[in-house]
Amino acid sequence: MDEARKWLGRGKDVAAAGRMAGLFSDLEADLLHAALSAGSPALTYFRLAERYTLKARLSRQMRSKLLLPIVVFVLVYLYGRWKRRSGKVLFNGLRGRG
Repeated sequence: MDEARKWLGRGKDVAAAGRMAGLFSDLEADLLHAALSAGSPALTYFRLAERYTLKARLSRQMRSKLLLPIVVFVLVYLYGRWKRRSGKVLFNGLRGRG
């Protein structure tokens, strides 16, 4: 944000300042530039906000759904290391004898 403020202080428009500061992709900056040229960027700001809100929600959902498999994987990995170090076996496994 400080970088964008610096570019705004140098006379750049919001789209160019955001692009130079790394806040916006090229497509987003072009959309904002077109909206600023047309007169009112409010609708573009609103749509970009909706897009980022959706991306943030989907990212949170994905992380929460991946939490249990990651925990199980870590526990199995730690159990395997513990079993090899201590020589103790809690389960005989699924292999049959003979």
